[in-house]
Amino acid sequence: MKILLVDNDESVVTLFEEACKALQLPCDVQAVRDKEQAMAELTEGVDLPSLIVMDLDGRKPDEFNFIITVRKHRATRMIPVVVLGTHCDAARVDKSYECGASAFIHKPIDNLVDVIGDIDRFWLRRAELPGPVQFRTIVPFPIGGGRHARSRS
Repeated sequence: MKILLVDNDESVVTLFEEACKALQLPCDVQAVRDKEQAMAELTEGVDLPSLIVMDLDGRKPDEFNFIITVRKHRATRMIPVVVLGTHCDAARVDKSYECGASAFIHKPIDNLVDVIGDIDRFWLRRAELPGPVQFRTIVPFPIGGGRHARSRS
């Protein structure tokens, strides 16, 4: 099972990876530093993650766009998105869920191992996660080709 971790704080990434090893989690963690890099990984479409864990630090006004974009794309819309929020005011929590987050968890750096254990117990061991989405890409024919589109596997 693959987890895509989106967090720009190197110490959090290191703690997350070390906690996964210490807890012997049955997963491969792929860490990226920002949401743009995460979208590049997701749109590549190869080896999509079973779970996305993302940081929401409240510093950027467009930080919710990542969740919205994940939900719009057919190949990624069913992947659970767990938000680790530094700030847990009601408006931020509500906005996360409105945009399509699967869960919002307060990110306590001093207790990150327990949080990762909770993620493991629910998302990796208890919940049934969707499998990879199979879909066909619609490719337009060249102009004058007689048909508008064809399917390509």
